[in-house]
Amino acid sequence: MKATEFMEQIKGDASICIAVLDGPVDLTHPCFDKAKITQLETLVSGVAENGPAAHHGTHIASLIFGQRDGPIHGISPGCRGLIIPVFADRPNDSISPCSQIDLAHAIIQAVEQGAHVINISGGELVSSSEPHPLLDKAVRFCAENNVLIVAAAGNDGCQCLHVPASISSTLAVGAMDAQGLPLDFSNWGQAYQNNGILALGDKLLGAVPGGGVTTRSGTSFATPIVSGIVALLLSIQIQRGEKPDPHAVKEAILQSVHPCFPSKGLDCSRYLKGRLNIGGAYNLVTKKQQVVTDRNSLAQQVRGNVSKELVGIPKKLSFLGVQNAEFTTLSPEIAATSTQSSILAAMKALENPDSIELQSIDKKYKQMKNQIQENNMTEHIEGTCGCPKKKMEETNEINEQTNGVTVSQILAAEVQSAESTMTDHEAVTQSVIPAQAPLTRSASRQSLVYALGTPGYDFGSEARRDAFIQSVESDEPGKPPVPFETKLLKLLKTNPEYSESLIWTLDIEGTPAYAIRPIGSFASATYKQLFEFLRDYKEIDENINIERVSIPGVIDGNIKLLSGQIVPVIIPEMRGMYGWNKEELISQILKSLESENVNTEEVKREISDFLDRVYYECMNLGRVSSDRAMNFAGTNAYQALIVFSEVILNDQVLDKIETERSPVCRPDSDCWDVKLTFFNPKKRETEARRVFRYTIDVSDVVPVTVGEVRSWYVY
Repeated sequence: MKATEFMEQIKGDASICIAVLDGPVDLTHPCFDKAKITQLETLVSGVAENGPAAHHGTHIASLIFGQRDGPIHGISPGCRGLIIPVFADRPNDSISPCSQIDLAHAIIQAVEQGAHVINISGGELVSSSEPHPLLDKAVRFCAENNVLIVAAAGNDGCQCLHVPASISSTLAVGAMDAQGLPLDFSNWGQAYQNNGILALGDKLLGAVPGGGVTTRSGTSFATPIVSGIVALLLSIQIQRGEKPDPHAVKEAILQSVHPCFPSKGLDCSRYLKGRLNIGGAYNLVTKKQQVVTDRNSLAQQVRGNVSKELVGIPKKLSFLGVQNAEFTTLSPEIAATSTQSSILAAMKALENPDSIELQSIDKKYKQMKNQIQENNMTEHIEGTCGCPKKKMEETNEINEQTNGVTVSQILAAEVQSAESTMTDHEAVTQSVIPAQAPLTRSASRQSLVYALGTPGYDFGSEARRDAFIQSVESDEPGKPPVPFETKLLKLLKTNPEYSESLIWTLDIEGTPAYAIRPIGSFASATYKQLFEFLRDYKEIDENINIERVSIPGVIDGNIKLLSGQIVPVIIPEMRGMYGWNKEELISQILKSLESENVNTEEVKREISDFLDRVYYECMNLGRVSSDRAMNFAGTNAYQALIVFSEVILNDQVLDKIETERSPVCRPDSDCWDVKLTFFNPKKRETEARRVFRYTIDVSDVVPVTVGEVRSWYVY
């Protein structure tokens, strides 16, 4: 089936949900009339309705959800949409990036809200494909729940990678023109050879906040084309009575790509794995095509050169996942009538790779490179990530007039974030400025959280910070200056009412992940507890030291910090708030082993290894059920005492920590088993491994253990 035939026959199933993690969207635009879209209140606020973030988000969303009777015809207008804003505006009319931690929050929220596909037209330029541990955890959470992330490859015009597109479980998207040539600014790299494709990203007509339309180019806009196609293929699965399987659809898309035909002047690495082949993916999903062409084993056919050798690889796909709902068959379009014929003609040409003359490709490719260099259209937005002076995404989005011919303007801006950041993938940004209403509380259901981290605080605004500076005592003449933090804690101790004027935070690896806002009858006592956590963590005025705290509660809205970062707010449950350090837990275990002849240093090493692995190897945001169980296991000294008291006497060490859903659980509960496996390194081949397993119910705001610790040997 040809691409245009496929797209004319289906508009998407209402049970398939596509989450767009981008700027806010103007849902009053005529193209969204009757569209099934929900926009959540998330980690951005104060965004202008006509600002750059809203322009970017509205254009992206219209390419997917634009209705067939409106000015923009989206790829999958019948699917359900979920808009989760992550980008905001900067004062200089540029787009403010979001941190990898904020992106992790948004991804988890999308999965919790039932997304099958997550569109991320943004990323961070990285030296390796390794994301922040919390983002990596969120991406793995998607893979485990069969949710597909489709992410832009970036527009730096280099052999370089962007997170999250470079993560193997995502589907990375580069941009090409209607002739099948990669756009000059579209990134490429080794990781993209396995999980990346090129899709149309040149002069795509989309919506502008306020009711207008414009054309824009970039990997940002190629990405929603692919997200929409994935949603249509999932809808086909439902139509056929199968369960929608986003990751099987991803494999079908990757296996069916049109490969690059190398010749003089063409670099096939810039084509990633190949060009999007909608008809081929459709045939694989419907099991009509049993042979998939492999780019690496495909000889090329050039007119007058070598003959083409087609190597087939049999591949059967399994389609597993969530099944639901009715199916509709109305025709979608990808552009308004004024440009429809040219876009569809381009897709028809792209469906037949042999119809593109190689000599014409060479010529057009060189002409395009020369023209871009002459016009000097490669200005970039620069920024930093978590490492000092590390360069993040450089964007250069081409924003063209609605006639799709002239380039209107190039905007350059500076990104000053000192943390890992995400920016939108545009090739040269648009100068028109849209806006978004400020956000208060989330309209979605409250989400439980049991998070581990370190205590912190924030002022929220410069005025509030100055007020605190003026409130603390001045240094005494002739004596060494006292650190501000020491003065602040002294102020909070003598004037506890000041605690309510601070924003208390829970930091993970030095980055605020949550704000903590006590409410209710025990708010004063909770503020006092937060103060004690901070005092003990900073080791000020006391001989007590804590390394981490646990904060259980519910997510309720967001708040802006002094840095501009917006974080979710936890309403905490005081009865589950604890502060501790490893030495305390180790001392408890040693007391239980006083009658035994044990090596004290060995005990310390084993407990330290366990806790460090919970905190670092299993680092998470504490919002997913399995993560709340893991975090509770890392704070529960009772289970640790039982487990380590036994294994240390047998010279065993920790091998792995796992969580899995408990096969038996009480009604209306959410039970997870934490499983610890130990082995004797001196008798690895002759002594059985020891497994300890205990069940944790995380259905309540404060988790609780269920039953006794179970133990057995495995060989």
